[in-house]
This record gives sequence, C-alpha cells and structure tokens, in this order.
Amino acid sequence: TQVKLKSQQASADFNMYLSKKQHAGVLHFDHDHETCGLEVSRNSQDANAKSIDDARSLSGGERSFTTLAFELAMWNFCETPVRVLDEFDVYMDDTYRKRAVDTLMDLCDTQPLRQFIFITPQDMHPFLKRRAPMPRVVKMNDVRPAGA
Repeated sequence: TQVKLKSQQASADFNMYLSKKQHAGVLHFDHDHETCGLEVSRNSQDANAKSIDDARSLSGGERSFTTLAFELAMWNFCETPVRVLDEFDVYMDDTYRKRAVDTLMDLCDTQPLRQFIFITPQDMHPFLKRRAPMPRVVKMNDVRPAGA
C-alpha cells in the first residue's frame, strides 16, 4: 500500500542521513497504534556495534544528529515552500555540527525552489566559508544584557 511504501522510504531516508556520520538507523512504524520507533547503530562500520532503540542512551550530539536525520526524513512527505529548523545543532560538537551543516546545505542544493531557514546561536561561518555561493547568513544582536 501507499502508506507502507512511504514508511519504507522514510526509514531508508533516515538511514541515509545517519550514514553521513557513519551511523545506521531504522524507523519502525506501527500504523495501528500510530507510533514510530527508531533504532540507531552508532558505527555502521562496526559489525559488533549494538543498535539502540532508546534515544535517551545516545550522547547529546548523537541525539541531536539523530533528531535531524528523523526530521529530514519526514520532510520528504511535507509539501511546503518554506522549511525551518530551530537550534538543530544543540549539543553538537564541531564534528557533528559540520556534518549537520553539510547535510543541510546538500539538501538546499537539491531543492532550489524551497526556502530554508536555520536558526542557531552557533557561529556557522567556519562551516560555510568554503561554499560557493555562500548562503545568506543573518547574525542577530545578542539580546542578553552585557555581563549577564
């Protein structure tokens, strides 16, 4: 059925996005109970790597990257002209952040008719400076009072 095909596609996309960080993953959809579960293997190159089905046991960066992979997999079923992510890189170290930004920029390149807005308190210039053309970056002033 159409629903089963979309579930399989979402799981394949989830795994593809995770593979950018040498992880692997599967989404498990239970349409009768309207739930979705996930499994993640931290190192898809390690045959002995255990898969995790509870995201709480992932590190902060792993959890954030897994969440990003899930969101991107689900986006393929949403026909919207604008896509927004807020603080997608929370808890990510520079290695995860670079991979996440590269993944998002690759996605932007493949969907030129969509507008993407990524909001983050992190400095993205180190991860974007080699891109041509450079994406438009708007840096907002800090809203916290000095010394806070």
